[in-house]
Amino acid sequence: SEKVLVMRVFIAVLVLIFSLQPLTKADDIRDFEIEGMSIGDSALDYFSEVKLNKHKEYYQNSKSKTFFLTNVYSSNFKKYDNIMFHFKDNDPAYIIHSISGAVFFEDDGIKNVEECMIERNKIDKEFQKLFENSERTVKDNKPHAGDPTGKTFEHAIYYWLADESVAAISCNDYSKSFGGTNHFKVIVYSKDFAHWLTYIAYE
Repeated sequence: SEKVLVMRVFIAVLVLIFSLQPLTKADDIRDFEIEGMSIGDSALDYFSEVKLNKHKEYYQNSKSKTFFLTNVYSSNFKKYDNIMFHFKDNDPAYIIHSISGAVFFEDDGIKNVEECMIERNKIDKEFQKLFENSERTVKDNKPHAGDPTGKTFEHAIYYWLADESVAAISCNDYSKSFGGTNHFKVIVYSKDFAHWLTYIAYE
């Protein structure tokens, strides 16, 4: 009958539409949380403006002031010792464009680079599932560009997402002359911040 024919055509069109939908979900940097916070969130939902500005810094060797960084310390953090954020300058909403969590090497936690690498590889398994469509790059024993002695090393795994945002996990081993505290770090960058850091910050 005519009604049956129309129904068959309608079903055929539906099948065609659904067959054209992507089979896999595109990787989204916002799917990963650090202490419950994600790229795109307003940091004001978690901290006061005073706290966010307490350790505000601009990149010393950069002429661009598009972004600034700040470190936040809180006893409420469950996993990390401190959180570093990057925000666009003069953004009243303090939208998070970069968030990284650091765990400092201590006797009652991660003690050394070897233990850090074990933790890094555990997180890497999570990243491989979460960012399965991304380009993954391992950079172990990478000398730190800021240490002229060549004795400071980064052991990192990077994920380059299709939308040009970036996720990374690293173990940072500083030389005594360079200073700094050895630590494990988990990092996520928005597309805008990754572009600024790569092409604009030090041009």
